[in-house]
Amino acid sequence: LRDLEAAAKEIRTTIRQQECHLVQEGRRSYQQWSRESLNSGGGALHRMSLSWGRPLEALAVEKDQSGQPLVHPMDVIKSKARRWADLWQATDAPAVPAWLEPLRQRAARQERVELDEEQLEAGLRCFKARAGLRVDQQNPRWWRFLPQGAIGALVAVLQTAERVLAWPTPLQLNMVQLIFKDEASDRPITLTQGLYRRGTRCRRRDVAAWSAARAGHWDRAVAGSAPLRAALLRQVRLEMASAQGFSWVELLWYLTKFYDYVNLEAVAQVGEQQDYPLTCLVMGLQMAAAPRRVRADQCGSNVLYPTRSLAAGCG
Repeated sequence: LRDLEAAAKEIRTTIRQQECHLVQEGRRSYQQWSRESLNSGGGALHRMSLSWGRPLEALAVEKDQSGQPLVHPMDVIKSKARRWADLWQATDAPAVPAWLEPLRQRAARQERVELDEEQLEAGLRCFKARAGLRVDQQNPRWWRFLPQGAIGALVAVLQTAERVLAWPTPLQLNMVQLIFKDEASDRPITLTQGLYRRGTRCRRRDVAAWSAARAGHWDRAVAGSAPLRAALLRQVRLEMASAQGFSWVELLWYLTKFYDYVNLEAVAQVGEQQDYPLTCLVMGLQMAAAPRRVRADQCGSNVLYPTRSLAAGCG
């Protein structure tokens, strides 16, 4: 009996030690995550503080013509898909935009450096281990464990796509995941496929160089910035002005559904006028005009073919 009591006491001590260790590890992990979040603009920390203690929010309620809420999942997704199809001016059948081929021809005449295996492998770790799966059910982070030679095959696909300035047809299907925004509307997050995501990451330096050369002193959508940081800096300046006795006026614009109303032909024209890398422009706009399915509550809609709107949240 004494042996059992001694063993039970030792087990309780071990459990307490393990609990203390786990609490300390959790604290250190949280502190590290907080530091990383603040270094990258504090957006993740801000989102967590807003949602702390709140239950998971449901999507906006869909109603029928008589004003009654829709209940069946397929009725709900059809209603949501119709709403987004109207915003995107979607059609029932695919059609090649008239502006795409001339832009592709001009891009083909522009010099570019081909991608290589080192570029593809370099950024595979930047993808999160846990991420929403796309139509291809792939996370590029998994490609770190591909057998020898497989990376070369992926690079060959990307090189060919850029050479002909067209993504393979299977890649041209995006999933638009709807998440909670407010009681009246949902927020669309476009989930593009893995090879497209990795290809655009490979060209990030080209886009970053263009952005650095073109950004004005008034721009805030630049590398190293974030909406939360811009808002905090703006508020600090206003409070400093008030403390010093200066009068000030602040005008804020709120653009509803901005991405969804964007005309892709206008983007192509402005991008070319501003010397944006044409290969990146063609490949990006082709994916913006690619077919989409809307997903909500594990249900997917029929395929929609948008004629306008940029893919919000893609990459």
